[in-house]
Amino acid sequence: MPLWDHVPEHGEPVGQRTIEVPACGGPNRRRGRRAKLTLRCTPVDLLPPKDRVREPPVRMIAVSALEEAPPRTVLRWYELRWRIERFFHALKVGTRVEDCRLNHANDLRKCLAFDAITAFRVWDHSLLCRERPQDPASRHATGDTIRALAAHYHLKPPRGPPHMTIADFVVLTAGLAGFHPSKRQPLPGTQKLWEGVKFLSHVVIGIHAMQKWDKNAEINTRPESSVID
Repeated sequence: MPLWDHVPEHGEPVGQRTIEVPACGGPNRRRGRRAKLTLRCTPVDLLPPKDRVREPPVRMIAVSALEEAPPRTVLRWYELRWRIERFFHALKVGTRVEDCRLNHANDLRKCLAFDAITAFRVWDHSLLCRERPQDPASRHATGDTIRALAAHYHLKPPRGPPHMTIADFVVLTAGLAGFHPSKRQPLPGTQKLWEGVKFLSHVVIGIHAMQKWDKNAEINTRPESSVID
């Protein structure tokens, strides 16, 4: 059971705490303000890992600090906070940007800009398949990518193009990296999706290279037309 299910949202508070929220600059500038938090706590027993079932549970205190009457704009920030965290997770997992060892800050900016675009696409697909699973994949992926994926799995409509959904696209792409959906985990994690995206991109590049090679070969072997005076 999730930890916060044990902390009653409307239970008896144990106190309140006022914190200072600093101002933030930039395009989404916000003013500094004071946030009043209501504190609640309850004891919980954390069970040991499955490989240590003989060990006793660990008693801890779960503490909840909740702002019960936040400004309307703050609600939007809270809503986006988890999405921002997941984007940075996708960026770190897929591009390993933290391992970059570049000599100049400008080079790091260029590298980060490129990696951020790729990470955003992976994160966006992961989000869409959860929030809008029936969206057509054609809205969010190129036709060549969808056709290559369908060809790999020998798919025909309704799962193949042009009716493939974004949920099908994500699951099948992660399947290239060994993901198998189940009732417990119907959708892939970021790591498997990243690996599948890399594999699929290589397939598409190979298809484009073969198409270009076939086209050039056809031009080079085409007989020259005779000229009649």
